[in-house]
Amino acid sequence: MLRSLLPATDIDEAPGGGAVADAEALVKVLENTRARPVSSGGSEPLGVTLSFDLEIEGFTDARAEVRWSLYDAGARKRVPRDWLVNRRALVVRPEAAFDRASAEFWVPVPERKGPFFVRLSVYDEEGQRLAFSDSESFR
Repeated sequence: MLRSLLPATDIDEAPGGGAVADAEALVKVLENTRARPVSSGGSEPLGVTLSFDLEIEGFTDARAEVRWSLYDAGARKRVPRDWLVNRRALVVRPEAAFDRASAEFWVPVPERKGPFFVRLSVYDEEGQRLAFSDSESFR
């Protein structure tokens, strides 16, 4: 059983370290996200939802983080936007030598056209990447 399955949050990573700074960062993200019109006359941001299953072994009482980054599928390089690189999706602290977790998260799609893919990486407490997996590409 996972002792700690923390939701994705970046409040403590925002410049200034507070909710106001986090809200300002979110506004910046949404301003640079592709949107579509809705019937009410406004618009809604476009993105993709990704789900993943994590199996972790040998991490009893140690913290691991799952982070995502958006990549340009043609160039196979990260997109040049800080808000789309190394974003936390999940923090786990397994209680057993072998444990599992699942999560789902949303990735905003930039205004420029794709194709893109998401790289999901697992990091240990020292920030060392242990493994990664790439999503299928999307536009």
